[in-house]
Amino acid sequence: MNDAAECLTLLADQKRLLKQVLADIKNRLPEAEPKSELAMFLLTHGWNVYEMAKAAVLLMEAGEPYATVALARLALESAFNMLAASNNSAFGPQKMAQELNELADKIEFFTKAGCWNTTRKPTPEDCRKEAERILAKYKVERKKWKQIEQIAALAKLSPYYNDDYRFLSLPVHANQTGILNSGTGFLTRKGLLALSNAMFFASSNLSSVFRMRAKFDPEITAQQGQIVAMMQRPDLLPKLDDLRTPT
Repeated sequence: MNDAAECLTLLADQKRLLKQVLADIKNRLPEAEPKSELAMFLLTHGWNVYEMAKAAVLLMEAGEPYATVALARLALESAFNMLAASNNSAFGPQKMAQELNELADKIEFFTKAGCWNTTRKPTPEDCRKEAERILAKYKVERKKWKQIEQIAALAKLSPYYNDDYRFLSLPVHANQTGILNSGTGFLTRKGLLALSNAMFFASSNLSSVFRMRAKFDPEITAQQGQIVAMMQRPDLLPKLDDLRTPT
């Protein structure tokens, strides 16, 4: 990809900005009181986006682009969850409760299989009790969010699901075209731009939710302009024949 250096420079700026946003939020949360589960849900996904971008930058700088595709997909999924929780007050608590119940089911399975000691914490009962507490606290009905497509729609990010996420999912599902393209300009470029978008969504959303947007808006707006300019450039999916090693 001929704009890799530009993407990396932008990602480095975004990484620095998101780190500052996350640090400022942490400092503003009241340390003497239990932190809101919903606030921690947003922050957890924000930190995940940050860590995925940080790892991708390190790989690209080392000339090892292959895994950046998987990292970008993870970051984009966190962005979907973060914005869905901000757009719909029921989503975050429902998703947290769902994940706790799924964890309880997994622990029970491993316990029966002899892979999990019953003295370990948490127990399935602990997980289910916490799920019920969260649902009751936020006064929401139990709901399963199984399809990432639903979550992207709730986040109002369906175009990113339909394009970036679907392409980035190819190697994750061991698709031959995806595997062969993971080290090429096409999917690497897709991944880096998806990471930039996820970083933009994280900084923009978190700074707005935690009422710090005015402080960070100039940088967020400038970074958005750079992303838009890069996304308007055409990209090309190489054919399998193009990827064969020359003899």
